[in-house]
Amino acid sequence: MQSLLVASLLAAMVLVPTAAGADDFVPFVIPADVNPASEIAFRGEPIATDGPRVVVRDGHFFVGGKRLRVWGVNVCFGANFPTHDEAERIAVRLEAFGVNSVRFHHMDHSPFPNGIWDPKDNRKLSDEALDRLDYFLDRLARRGIYANLNLHVSRNHGTALGLPDSKSDYDKIVDIFTPQLVDAQKDYARRLLTHVNAYRKVRYADDPAVAFVEINNENSLFMWGADSKLPNLPEFYAKILAGQWQDWLKAKYGATDKLALAWNTGAEPLGQNVLAGFSATRDDGAPAWNLERHGQCAAKSTVTDAGLTVTISRADGTDWHIQLNQSGLKLREGQYYTLTFSARADQARPLGVTVQQAHEPWGSLGLSQRVSLTTEWKQFRLGFTATAGDDNARVNFSLGTRDAGATFGPVQLRSGGQVGLAKGERLEDRNVVLFADCEVPARELDRMRFLAETEKAYFSGMRGFVRNDLGCKALVAGTIVFGPLGLWAQGEMDFIDAHAYWQHPHFPGRSWDPGNWIVEP
Repeated sequence: MQSLLVASLLAAMVLVPTAAGADDFVPFVIPADVNPASEIAFRGEPIATDGPRVVVRDGHFFVGGKRLRVWGVNVCFGANFPTHDEAERIAVRLEAFGVNSVRFHHMDHSPFPNGIWDPKDNRKLSDEALDRLDYFLDRLARRGIYANLNLHVSRNHGTALGLPDSKSDYDKIVDIFTPQLVDAQKDYARRLLTHVNAYRKVRYADDPAVAFVEINNENSLFMWGADSKLPNLPEFYAKILAGQWQDWLKAKYGATDKLALAWNTGAEPLGQNVLAGFSATRDDGAPAWNLERHGQCAAKSTVTDAGLTVTISRADGTDWHIQLNQSGLKLREGQYYTLTFSARADQARPLGVTVQQAHEPWGSLGLSQRVSLTTEWKQFRLGFTATAGDDNARVNFSLGTRDAGATFGPVQLRSGGQVGLAKGERLEDRNVVLFADCEVPARELDRMRFLAETEKAYFSGMRGFVRNDLGCKALVAGTIVFGPLGLWAQGEMDFIDAHAYWQHPHFPGRSWDPGNWIVEP
């Protein structure tokens, strides 16, 4: 009967617009208070404190011997802590719509009423927030709705602890390997999960209604620009990670000679530079370095004692509409090459750097990268393996995104240049850098292994703390999976998080403005 009613309603909704004009439309209003006795309202079974728990079996969720399909929603920030009256109405509404799980998200962001922290002491949990959360969990459980409690989402534990600024939102990335931040996450987990619900008379850790716990929202050493953030960490955090890297290498290789043997295989010294200087000309008399301008862009190049300066009077935002390049280069497929140059800009700006075909279809030959220029001179060393051989390749700098000009120092392209264990690096001196330019594959692979093992140790350690130290019986997930190494790091979790947003809200004015947002079709 229920399915028939739903089908009939859907058919009516589809047919009405074809039979009536737009002027005949009427407002479609979803009432704030639903009728739980409606024929199309779902009804959940209450979750008893001594009832069966949600478990994983054969790759599926089960409860009481039956498969469980989870249909959930997020509540965020202050919405985690409704008043008692609001909690009852929300629970009734969610049950009627068939929701059977609520993900408690961003609880840790702010002081109450927008978060769980005490407004007078941001190191304590708010008593009123906990009371409201207790009641909300109870009202949901009475209607068969499970809870997914997120632990670290948006708390800046480093700020609360007085640690140096991590330069990363919510301490993402650094909170995976910084001991003080990991301890702070454990402390929060302890206080939250061992709290006794005043209305259900059990700890969150023991309540079957708390079916899921997520350790750290959307966090990994392989996402959020970690490839650029990790090499540029603030000193406090860089030293911690570097120390862990030295320990990892010492445990694996024991001594410098064994490390050198592993890493120096495949290292190749630099060959001859194949690029002409800024003042050089080609056989036809044209400058060896060519400045291209496309569309309405306007720019000029000048050779000075400082190098070659590109002055831009008009850019149109398209990268390749202003290009500085040198063509006629011969590359050999499979050969490793090193491109070095120094540069500065009139103001901070991006610079596109490519080695590509100097003819149609203008494809990349192995190097396509964006670097950041500042007003200070900066040296760049970029390595790549030629993906194809070509007798007319070019080195290309793209500057069309903005009006800020740039000055280039000597540019060189040489074969070889891959670095194994660099001169002066020794395990005994604990000075083997984590990120080196133009690394041999063995060195790069070791770094990726180290980062993956560091991430896995964090998530497995946090899961062990939640399950074993706190005795929490909920199923534990680590974070959203990002890439194969991220998946491997989640291997010991009870289930894998792979959530996605079908359409994230857009904020046309102030970021996260609750009064000014839209969801675009």
